[in-house]
Amino acid sequence: MSFKMRCPKCDGLDYSIERDNRTFGAVAQAFELVFHCRCGKQMFGEQILKEYEAQKKAWEADTERDDSAEPAPERRSQREQREQLEQVYEAKQQAEQAKAAPPKPAAATKKAAAKPAPKAKSSSKKAAAKGAESAASLETCAWPSCDNQRRKNSKYCSRACSNKNARYRHKLRAKTDDGDEASA
Repeated sequence: MSFKMRCPKCDGLDYSIERDNRTFGAVAQAFELVFHCRCGKQMFGEQILKEYEAQKKAWEADTERDDSAEPAPERRSQREQREQLEQVYEAKQQAEQAKAAPPKPAAATKKAAAKPAPKAKSSSKKAAAKGAESAASLETCAWPSCDNQRRKNSKYCSRACSNKNARYRHKLRAKTDDGDEASA
């Protein structure tokens, strides 16, 4: 395995060394170099060369290394660490949801699974529009000519029905406003 310089702060390989484009010269000099790592570490010019030489000297002095072997197992990649943290986070989320959800009786869940929700008929929609609220009317779309089941946390089955109702209300308001202006 060949020598690769590592970031002195995070010991990572995800860095870049670039030439400062504000300098002018035909030959690149050490003072023109800029080191940027993802951890936020920055080094400039001679500082980069000194760090490189120190790391290379330590690497060459390390006689116990096996050049043909893989990197040490304690140095896991950032991806592996992130995946492990995500698994731990998901496990905590599931545990919290299990604690927060109230336990359901077994008999109630079997009955709910056996019976599908009844669909309301158009006659019950007219009754609901007149003010008689029933369980069936609460499950259907609020637009009078639609018999579809409404979405969760909405009184309409779709955005289209919501828009139709908004246009209808706007049209009614425009008619009443014109009548008010004519009488004034």
